[in-house]
Amino acid sequence: MTRPLDRRQFLKRASGDLIGFAHLKGAAHAASQSEASSVSSADWQDLARSLKGPLFKKGHPDFAKIAKPWNLYYASTAPQGIAPCASADDVRSSLLWAASNSVPLAIRSGGHSYASFSTTSGLLIDVSLVNEVAIHDAGGPVRMGRRAQRRCHASLRPINRAITHGRGMGVGVAGLVLGGGIGSARRH
Repeated sequence: MTRPLDRRQFLKRASGDLIGFAHLKGAAHAASQSEASSVSSADWQDLARSLKGPLFKKGHPDFAKIAKPWNLYYASTAPQGIAPCASADDVRSSLLWAASNSVPLAIRSGGHSYASFSTTSGLLIDVSLVNEVAIHDAGGPVRMGRRAQRRCHASLRPINRAITHGRGMGVGVAGLVLGGGIGSARRH
């Protein structure tokens, strides 16, 4: 009998499938600070050049504020770099870079993980800027970015679809559609 995937297993498998590297799942495991800090400055600069926006590293004035997790119990785990991704291309570049440099990673959407799934000592891939809702046809898949929560219900209404949702507008779409959040449509 096959066990259902929990949210963390699903995200790990989906990110690995996204770029076709089976070994990416191993990069997503938490690792020591020394593993992430063994990456050269030139390698971090390569990642920075591949992103449309900035790459935040320790020493940047906003780094501590952006790196701070919602659950302060895990505040002692700080990433070596933060990639604020604004597109799927930025996410893809970040995933490929982390895999090729053996850097542990975490993907943060809203950052409301009680269990520290959005913290890492390596690369924090922040998808909070992604705000896209793409509907290909009424019966096909719908693609939504993290910040699309405010727009998703209005976008889905014309095609007679809905997703579960929470009450907090800071919670990312990924957390909601994978069963997180407390709202009127939640599981009981």
